[in-house]
Amino acid sequence: MAATKDGDATDVDLLDAVRRGDREALHELYRRHAARVHLAARVVARRRRLDPDELTVAAFVSLFRSPGEAVRPPRQELVRRVARLAAS
Repeated sequence: MAATKDGDATDVDLLDAVRRGDREALHELYRRHAARVHLAARVVARRRRLDPDELTVAAFVSLFRSPGEAVRPPRQELVRRVARLAAS
């Protein structure tokens, strides 16, 4: 996993690592962004009577399975995937 000078990988570095199949990088993105992604999932889920926990997990799984589609910063990409999953 690529890192900055201070040893912390940037989100972009982590997304690149996820593209190479690095599960540790996905775990770090989850640690950094799960709370905010879950908040977005709660808003979407409330309107559609869905489970926000399931939407959150599904968004991260989707990012791991299809990271090549990600063109936004990871948090924005995950929130977009939550919305897309909720709409399907």
